[in-house]
Amino acid sequence: MRGLFHRKYEQTVAVNEVSFSIGEGELVGFLGPNGAGKTTTLKMLSGLLYPTRGAARVLGYVPGSATTATAANSPFCSARKTSSGGPPRPRVLELNSKIYGIAPDVFARTVAELTEMLAVRTSWT
Repeated sequence: MRGLFHRKYEQTVAVNEVSFSIGEGELVGFLGPNGAGKTTTLKMLSGLLYPTRGAARVLGYVPGSATTATAANSPFCSARKTSSGGPPRPRVLELNSKIYGIAPDVFARTVAELTEMLAVRTSWT
């Protein structure tokens, strides 16, 4: 019961003083140890999280301040593992494509290109 009335909150700095730019057509990998802020940074760049300070521009937009076109044009896909299993990764990608209004043909083409580029196998059944 005590937790209902006197909750304690901790503030954690997840991303601090990050600066980089990625040119058109460049492919980038985000590497670092667990807890380094990789996913948090990418979520901020895609507009899924909002930074408490600082600025970012993606495709000429400030993430989160424009329409959902910003998120739809940001190819962010988190491949985090879950202990509960959850739905298969392909289903999660399909769901996200529907949420962001990505046309089925564009989605299929992108999956095929990334599958080949990353030399991974997918199961869509």
